[in-house]
Amino acid sequence: MEERLAWLRLDGWAGRWDEPVVVIGETPTRYRIRADVRVRLAGPHRYLCPGATTLVPRRAIAFGRRPYEGQPVSRDAIAPSTDTP
Repeated sequence: MEERLAWLRLDGWAGRWDEPVVVIGETPTRYRIRADVRVRLAGPHRYLCPGATTLVPRRAIAFGRRPYEGQPVSRDAIAPSTDTP
């Protein structure tokens, strides 16, 4: 498998975030990724240092543009609503 740029998608109690990674291999249920920058992993105090590799579940990887990018954002999420009911 050739190397492909991807996003490692993580959900946590504080929200959802995406980390850039490189997919360098795969198994039937997981992708082997390499970090080019320090990447946070699931679990407390788990990080992947630049150049290190690990296996992650396939559902945690998104290819293409950054997930959630370009989706509409509610005006109320940016500033309190000034509309009166």
